[in-house]
Amino acid sequence: MRKYILSMFVILLLITSIASMTYAWFTYVEKKSLATFEAGVLSVSFFHDQMTVNENMVMDELAFIDYQKDFIDQTDDMLNVMASVHRIDIVLGDESPQASTLIEFIEPEEQTGFLYIVIYEGLNIEEGAPLTSDYQSIINTVIAGKTTKEEQYAAIKAYNDSVLLEISEAEIGMSSALTFQIVCWGVYDDLADQENYLDTVFELQMNILIINSKGAGLDD
Repeated sequence: MRKYILSMFVILLLITSIASMTYAWFTYVEKKSLATFEAGVLSVSFFHDQMTVNENMVMDELAFIDYQKDFIDQTDDMLNVMASVHRIDIVLGDESPQASTLIEFIEPEEQTGFLYIVIYEGLNIEEGAPLTSDYQSIINTVIAGKTTKEEQYAAIKAYNDSVLLEISEAEIGMSSALTFQIVCWGVYDDLADQENYLDTVFELQMNILIINSKGAGLDD
């Protein structure tokens, strides 16, 4: 039976330091036996749905879906409607050097019933510009040809990993912003405690590492 009741989940945001902190950076440059040091400031701000991020982001609009009916068969075309969508912006300061963003998502090992996809929107998205909203088409492409739930879940994980790799390869310049979405659903069928599903709180730990990309490829 489909569950339209809303639950909540918490994203534990672990950055290299607290959001909006300033990072000192040094790059060693060597050309024709002449060595110099370049120094500057890497200033980063983080926003969730265009509001400054705290360390813990609590969302209380996570709807449960019936995996077979809503996710696979999509008989009512409700997957997009029931998605819990969260926009994340990573913004560099106006004097920051070029940087790269490494992101890792970690869920508690015992957690079940939580499903998400990551969508990379790009750099310097114009204010008010529409973001991706047809999540159903993305899911259909990702799980195409996968016949079991295990294969489908593995395909979704591989897709998310590929998106995070794409984000890591994008270089953010000064005063630039990188934007991505986290799109989530609760899966009622997978809950360990279905009787008390209204009390379920999901956790997703998001580790973000911002590095000066000019020196990222140098050996230690």
